[in-house]
Amino acid sequence: SMLTKVTSISLSDSILYVGGYFTKADTLSRNFLAAFDTSWSYPLPWNPNPTGQIYELEAGDSVLYAVGAFLYINGVYDLTRGCIAAIDKKTGIPRNWIVNANSTTESVDVYSNCEGETVFAGGVFSTINGHPRSRLVGMSGITKPAFTMLSNNPACNNTYDGQINIEVTGAGTPLNYLLDNNLIQHHGQFNNINAGTHHLRVNGFDGCLFLDSTLVLASEADTTFSAFEVTLA
Repeated sequence: SMLTKVTSISLSDSILYVGGYFTKADTLSRNFLAAFDTSWSYPLPWNPNPTGQIYELEAGDSVLYAVGAFLYINGVYDLTRGCIAAIDKKTGIPRNWIVNANSTTESVDVYSNCEGETVFAGGVFSTINGHPRSRLVGMSGITKPAFTMLSNNPACNNTYDGQINIEVTGAGTPLNYLLDNNLIQHHGQFNNINAGTHHLRVNGFDGCLFLDSTLVLASEADTTFSAFEVTLA
């Protein structure tokens, strides 16, 4: 239960995010922003702790976009977020997406595609990050996640001991992983792979193709694939 005004709610992945004027959620201290599991009415540990009221929330793939009358998130001065913030849906920590409005922001909407997110915001502000933007702005939001791929040394003597590990950070959708014509799996570790050329695909449940790549695993040495990031054009 909330003791004072709730201005916005956003449901994402069975988590209900609630914003408003409150300073408590049930019996716990929650300044202006709280999260609840829909199967359990007690507030979750998620606690971004903005310094002012929340007017509207909108869920992206991996973040919650919040707008209102706040200046900081978590009360930490090096986490300045002037009336607009992108807050990690798992950790409650603001992402390194810094958009500072010079006055109150009252509404937000998000358009997502397979490259990333576009954020639209409205309010009484006149500048965004010091640039003239009178009351309405559209801007690039959070981009698609980064990938890290590592493989160990596949043997060359008719045994299969190669391995590929893919770490996807920041994805807001579950993923399907397919190596060659093997069965689809829902994690990024492939074991017992022979040396040679392999085809790797990673698709999101949202239909977006995250990765479509040909990999060559050498038998004489470990092979490392550098991390890369898909960015919004």
